[in-house]
Amino acid sequence: MPMKFREGKIDEPAATKTRLGLTIYGVLKYSEQNLRDDLQLHICECDDDLAIQKLLIESMKHESADIQTQPCDLKYENDKNRLAKYVECTGDHFTTKLLWRSRNISLPDNYEVAKRRLECFEKKLNQDSGFKENVIADIHGMKERQYIRKLNECEVYMDYKRKWYLPIFSVRNPNKPKKTRLIGICADICEMFHRVSADEEDQHAQRFLWRDCDDSRAPDVYVLKVMSFETSCSPSIAQYVRVKNAEESLQEFPRASKSIIERDYVDDMLDSADSPQEAIQLARNVKEVHKRACREVKIPRCYFGSFKNDDCKVELHVFVEASESASAAVAYFSILNDLGIQVALVSSKTKVAPLRAISIPRMELTAAVPGLRLVNAIVKGHDFAIHNTHFYTDSKTILTSLRSDPRKYKQFVMFRVAEIQENSDISKWHFVTTKQNAADAETKWKNSNEFAPTNPWFTGPDFLRLPHEKWPKRGQPIEIFSDNGTNLVSAENELRKAYAELDFYTLQAKLTTAECKWTFIPPASPHMGGAWERLIRSVKNVMYHIVTPDTKLTDEKLHNLLLEVESIVNGRPLTYLSLDAADQEALTPNHFFLGSSYGSKPPSKFC
Repeated sequence: MPMKFREGKIDEPAATKTRLGLTIYGVLKYSEQNLRDDLQLHICECDDDLAIQKLLIESMKHESADIQTQPCDLKYENDKNRLAKYVECTGDHFTTKLLWRSRNISLPDNYEVAKRRLECFEKKLNQDSGFKENVIADIHGMKERQYIRKLNECEVYMDYKRKWYLPIFSVRNPNKPKKTRLIGICADICEMFHRVSADEEDQHAQRFLWRDCDDSRAPDVYVLKVMSFETSCSPSIAQYVRVKNAEESLQEFPRASKSIIERDYVDDMLDSADSPQEAIQLARNVKEVHKRACREVKIPRCYFGSFKNDDCKVELHVFVEASESASAAVAYFSILNDLGIQVALVSSKTKVAPLRAISIPRMELTAAVPGLRLVNAIVKGHDFAIHNTHFYTDSKTILTSLRSDPRKYKQFVMFRVAEIQENSDISKWHFVTTKQNAADAETKWKNSNEFAPTNPWFTGPDFLRLPHEKWPKRGQPIEIFSDNGTNLVSAENELRKAYAELDFYTLQAKLTTAECKWTFIPPASPHMGGAWERLIRSVKNVMYHIVTPDTKLTDEKLHNLLLEVESIVNGRPLTYLSLDAADQEALTPNHFFLGSSYGSKPPSKFC
């Protein structure tokens, strides 16, 4: 069914919008000199790239389901055979043919479309002189590195079966105004795709137009001599070349070749060594292997100095945090050996908040799940043994959810809580204050200098360098407040006497030490008790309506009565209480203790 109809002016086409897209139709005027077998429609939105912006907004509206994906190899054996047939080593670099679905594909002539796109791009560049200079410099740099070449007039008009002009445009990072990326004719920063040359015939499927923004002349035609960033087969070919080149050097450089094959992710390598000397030698060998394929590699960094995994204890510490702006997780290694405790940053992951706002507790949960998966990635990416793993959050709501039955929550919370419970030891999840949460800096940034090298975020919280018994949330209160009842005063005196008789560790387990301060409010002044006196009043009011002078209570009845009073008091609303019956019920203390306002649960399934 048509959803919208739009009619043009005289001699202009009309368009009908359907759920499958737009249908454009009208009268075509043919002449014997101008017959075409195909038509092309070009819609240009150069000012704001509205189509790309709309797609981006739509993709960010919904919170990611955080679905874990498994790496997949080439699906069919003939794909491997095609790569082995098309990729060949020519001198000091690899050359490949593009992986066409069919070698019989014939492409239409899109020269006019590419020319109009170039004109739009030139208008954009002429509005920003600095941007224009950067783009022109990038094109000239690609000429000097022989990534592109200009076609002569004979080559331009020569008949090629697969001839296609890439629509050229550019993007830039506002944080790096001098760094531009040409989409369609440029690759990533490390130029991984540009290390693989394209077959001469397929180069003409990677044509583009350029004239240094000089609109007084016709544009020149260039071809991209190497793999392009936008070609869908480029990642597969680049990874195949990486592995193939490493396998050819496996006998001469076994350690370096294994590192390239198993420790590379796209164009970056991350590996470890037991000593600085071994790391330096590994870096040299890896560079030599990649040099044979005309490729570059990053030098592995060292977490610590010289240490052996068999004479130290390695622990992994992961902090998770969330705010209205983003969720984040950051991981640190700590090693304990004869030299003491050393801490080093391992990895971090940050994710912006979805456009459709969700509650902070849910944001905290979306940070906990990537934190767990970050641990799995770190464990798989290192050869040495990790003896223990700890998780930290400043959300008591998350800790309570992780220690409860996930089936009592709705799907959003249920799935994430269940994944954390299945893949981690819940006793290893700890509470820390916001100031002690290292991931807090990733979600509440304030200025550009916050992540300077001197920032504690790079070194981890100070308590990680202390023994476990001195870590925060160990169960020891700093100060206890109570009224001035004789029973509490006597209890305080008894505990002080017990301190003189018991050893330090036993008293610490009893939650009363010399560092614990006990503060009494003045006698006969319950108003200074604040929150707890208000709760005592609530308990008394309930009991006054149940217990009368004629009531006879046994110990069992009194116990049941106090439990009932406790449930009533803990059923008080903590949030706004709506008068609309269709709204959700208000949050109560019982939701944290029992999972619902009065502890009721759906009936279980019986076998």
